[in-house]
Amino acid sequence: MSRIHTCGQLVLLCLALTACSEKSAEAPPVQTLRLGSGCDVREGCAGRDDTGLSVTVRMAPHRSALKPFNVSLSSNTTLESVTVSLEMQGMEMGQNRYRLLKTDAGSWQADITLPICTSGRSDWIAVFDVQAEGRHSRLSVPFTLGN
Repeated sequence: MSRIHTCGQLVLLCLALTACSEKSAEAPPVQTLRLGSGCDVREGCAGRDDTGLSVTVRMAPHRSALKPFNVSLSSNTTLESVTVSLEMQGMEMGQNRYRLLKTDAGSWQADITLPICTSGRSDWIAVFDVQAEGRHSRLSVPFTLGN
């Protein structure tokens, strides 16, 4: 057999094995956590879903661009991971994603730094992605820089 013929057979065999293999489990749908009314990130913003998962987000006061500030999240259940992405409605601000680390007290936190918006805006949305018990939940928290 020619070398090309053998390579072609190997490629076909690999494709057949890939097609017959079990499909990996699809990611579960994202559950949206509803934000409570009267949200002040300095005092704590609570979000919950229909399954009973509840999280509270806090941010340090006096937030400003280019200066690190603390973000924390606590929950009524054991979490596997927490990330936060920072966005601005209608404005592309690049990748601003942070992984929060679990503290000894059981909460999650990170020091984050925001870029300067060249248009002068200071209204942001913190999108928290939470993994807990095989579920993916998301909470969007609007906030502004300053106090």
